[in-house]
Amino acid sequence: MKILRIITRLNIGGPSIQVASLTEKFKEEGHDILLVSGSIEKNETPYDYDGEVKYVSSLKRSLSLFDFKAIYDIYKIIEEFQPDIIHTHTAKAGFVGRIAGFLFNKIAGGNAKIVHTYHGHVFHGYFGEYKTSLFLFLERQLAKITDRLIAISPLQQKELCFKYEIGKNERYEVVPLGFDLSSLLEIPIDPWKEKLNVGIVGRLTDIKDHDSFLDSVKNYQRHSKGESCFTFYVIGDGELRTHLEKRNLNELGGEVRFLGWQEKEDIYNKIDLLVLTSKNEGTPVVIIEAMAAGKAVVASDVGGVKDLFATPRTKLAPGVFAYNNGWLLRKDSSFVDNLSSFFCTLQEMLNEKTYEEKINMIVRKNARLLSKKFNQETLLINLKKIYEALTKEKK
Repeated sequence: MKILRIITRLNIGGPSIQVASLTEKFKEEGHDILLVSGSIEKNETPYDYDGEVKYVSSLKRSLSLFDFKAIYDIYKIIEEFQPDIIHTHTAKAGFVGRIAGFLFNKIAGGNAKIVHTYHGHVFHGYFGEYKTSLFLFLERQLAKITDRLIAISPLQQKELCFKYEIGKNERYEVVPLGFDLSSLLEIPIDPWKEKLNVGIVGRLTDIKDHDSFLDSVKNYQRHSKGESCFTFYVIGDGELRTHLEKRNLNELGGEVRFLGWQEKEDIYNKIDLLVLTSKNEGTPVVIIEAMAAGKAVVASDVGGVKDLFATPRTKLAPGVFAYNNGWLLRKDSSFVDNLSSFFCTLQEMLNEKTYEEKINMIVRKNARLLSKKFNQETLLINLKKIYEALTKEKK
């Protein structure tokens, strides 16, 4: 089977990890794979991938006149490669790649099946009303020329199909992400110490909302009683690093430590509690990784995040819910106050030694169990079934 895989850019993040892994795994099984990527933007960190990649300089994240050139360039690659499957990942690659694939089938008499994976979406939290409406219109049209639409969680599929009215329900497949988590599953689940390392991990960009993290730490400093039980870390890099570091020095007295990017094993050997404050997410890889490492997670309830949390849930306070494997906070105007209150409550529990069994061990062991469903083998099996069914339709 000849598979052309297209991604907007290979920067550090979940989609790049997924695409690079899939490319290598399908190659190992004897398939003919070509990976196409655009170029990363300034202040972005490239993903360390040493496999073969065909780079298309005209494929850029931002909307521009280069998009017409990118469609042409990718069309020529498709024409030369003659794939059975064109699988696009991320929004911009999905836009130019699916148009190029459609033109190949119509103009050059090709018979490639077109697949697109929504690793997230840009319909909330990214752009203003006008641009968001434009992207929704384009995405609805693109869905009509896509043979399979892949959502990475059940919640995401419902949101895309029924809330945003993108594509017909029968064209969707829900395929959870899959990763090699073996090194993280080996990290021991040791009892928490008296002082916990709390970390937020990801690109320092607006959609991740690190400002809310800093605001919550500031509120916690103001309202906590006694000496802090936490050391706070920001792990990652991006265009907002200078802004965030200035806020940290001016408003928090340097309370938060900025580490830049780290190896994933180093990250999860260091932190005890992962915080996610995003305005929008698909299925966050950092939560899957943290759970595999047996770390507790507190996260904003956005996108497909809830699919990573196991029932039953208990309402702790307005907007704050406890699950078997972590805590979810409603992403609303009270989010910062709720997160800082969570830190204060956790500090009281640590001081009173009431956390040992319920939080420290049960929550973290449940998290590790849940993470095991996101393995590479299941992902490969699911995708192969989709590809094989589509290629049969060609005959």
